[in-house]
Amino acid sequence: MADYTITNSDVHSGGFESPAASAEVEALIAMADRADACLEGAGVADAIGKQLKIYAVRHVLTLTANGGRGQVTSEGSASGASRSFKAFEGSRLTGTPYGAALAAMDASGCVTALFAARSGMAFMSVGPSR
Repeated sequence: MADYTITNSDVHSGGFESPAASAEVEALIAMADRADACLEGAGVADAIGKQLKIYAVRHVLTLTANGGRGQVTSEGSASGASRSFKAFEGSRLTGTPYGAALAAMDASGCVTALFAARSGMAFMSVGPSR
C-alpha cells in the first residue's frame, strides 16, 4: 500500500515559510489527502505523490499570503510605509511556482483536479485585521 502522508513540517521544510495557522495548513493537507486513492490507482510513486501534495498546499498558502496579495517583494520606510507584492496570474495553478511545478509534474491529474481553479475549492484565511 502506498504512503503519501505529508505533515505540516513537510510543507514548511526547505525554507518555505507561511504565516498561516497550523489548523489552516492541516485543512489543506486534508484536502490534498483526498487524492491518495487516485494516486495509488495511477501507480504514482510515494515520493512523487508526497511532493505533488506538498506543492499543492504551498500553492494555496502562497496565494493566500498577505490577505491574498501574495508574497511581499519590497517594503518602504516607517515615515512613508509602502509594500509591493509579487503579482499572481489569478488563482490558476500557474499563478505560483508551486502550482506551475504541480501542473507540470502531475501526469495522473489526481492532485491538480483538487486544486485547480475550476474545482470550485476556495480557501480563505480569517483573522483580525492589521
